[in-house]
Amino acid sequence: MFSGPTGIALFGVIKNFHIFFGSILKLGSDNVIISRASKASSSFSAQRELILSILKLCFFQIIFIFFAYVTLNDLIYDLVFKSLIPFEDRWIVRLILILIFFTTFSEMIVSFFNGLLDLKKVFVAGFAGSIFTMIIAILIKPNTIFQISFLALSSGLISSLVLIFFLIKNSYIFSFKSDKDNKDPQTQLPISIPLLIQPILVSSSFLIIQNLIGSSYGTKELSFFVLCTTLIGVIMSLMMASGRMYFLPKLGSLTVPGDRNKFFQTNIFFFLSVALVATIIIFFFSPFIIKILYSEEFLESALMLSLFSSTVILKSFEWIIAISAWERNRYKIYIIPEFIREILYIFSCYTCIYLQLDFIYIFIGFLASEIIASFFWIGYLNFYKSELSISPFVIINIYLITFILIFLNYYFI
Repeated sequence: MFSGPTGIALFGVIKNFHIFFGSILKLGSDNVIISRASKASSSFSAQRELILSILKLCFFQIIFIFFAYVTLNDLIYDLVFKSLIPFEDRWIVRLILILIFFTTFSEMIVSFFNGLLDLKKVFVAGFAGSIFTMIIAILIKPNTIFQISFLALSSGLISSLVLIFFLIKNSYIFSFKSDKDNKDPQTQLPISIPLLIQPILVSSSFLIIQNLIGSSYGTKELSFFVLCTTLIGVIMSLMMASGRMYFLPKLGSLTVPGDRNKFFQTNIFFFLSVALVATIIIFFFSPFIIKILYSEEFLESALMLSLFSSTVILKSFEWIIAISAWERNRYKIYIIPEFIREILYIFSCYTCIYLQLDFIYIFIGFLASEIIASFFWIGYLNFYKSELSISPFVIINIYLITFILIFLNYYFI
């Protein structure tokens, strides 16, 4: 409303850069923090040690931010912001780097409280940041590059201040009280290189595929691809958020094998049910969804969106198994199917282009890649069947429904 298309474009670029640069700063720490916090829920001393580990990681982040602030400002400007920010305003990149640090800090502390299932603090911090951003946007009516850049990351800044208040109030920091609990020191930094590699691997693969589609099929088809992957990504992110806030910390707090397995199976059915409902809605209402969220210009991609959603149920199944692997700190195992999937994505895309197939076969190749990569998690379940189990009947039905959806969507296309 206030800044026009250019402002919206800059806002989006800053948010995307935050995801990339923030992932590097966090070093895959989010899920490690959730897992450790869930295990430390009964020991205040262990919780304080985890906060200390997070603050140690923040120290290294500050050093890296300072290095980027001094030496990489012009490089980041040339690679990311040159087309949107005038040369004389390139100093704003330094402001963005500083704001990314605060946003990253708030994300790590949110992961800590998520692990403790202290969702009230998570809600208050997120709500305060969002409301602040909205009020400031209404008051200042942003139309300058500085104002837009600040608003893009101001929510994380305010959330981090609220979370620091909670940490002080609960004596996690700036407290000299001695704790009589049995100490369970968490001296290692809460990082995971495999969980750092995963977003870099996925983003790099996505960039390669975008370039291939854009150069071989054209801008229109590329926009359809981005639309479909964005909407399916939103669906998966919503389910992933609920799992990270509840399923992962709750599973980590259970120690009795029978209770863990019962909880695991209950949530398998819940997430699969939600995924099935989402898939049915997309199957019947994809044109309406695209018309509301985008415009009639993109209606041609409705059938592609419906086809691409055929594996949402299978993706949900893989994801909850992956969450269970995170809870056991098996992050290196998690990266294997991710690597397989992304390599198959690129290979299938190259194949479609080489054989000069219709654009729709790009999505067929992606579906085939997803199915092949999912077999890894079937092997994982079989290998660790003494920990968590699921009925073979359920697994068979997951694949059966997936194949039926692919057939129905392809038939209508």
